Amino acid sequence: MHSLKCADETFDLVVHSDTLEHVDNPVIALSECRRVLKPSGLLAYTVPIIVGRLTRDTGLPKSYHAAPSFNASDFLVLTD
Repeated sequence: MHSLKCADETFDLVVHSDTLEHVDNPVIALSECRRVLKPSGLLAYTVPIIVGRLTRDTGLPKSYHAAPSFNASDFLVLTD
């Protein structure tokens, strides 16, 4: 999501679901989404909300979106 292989202003709609928390820099990822959208395009995305958990971005133990025993790197959460 940091460097999409698509031309500028290609899509009418970009959709992603619960992915921003898994990228190194969500701001760059959103900028890439905007870059590939047509001027009147729409971006729709979801992010998980975990009631009672503070925002995380550095210094806390690793978190995964899977069973605690299944710590695969593609389930690693970089931002809560």
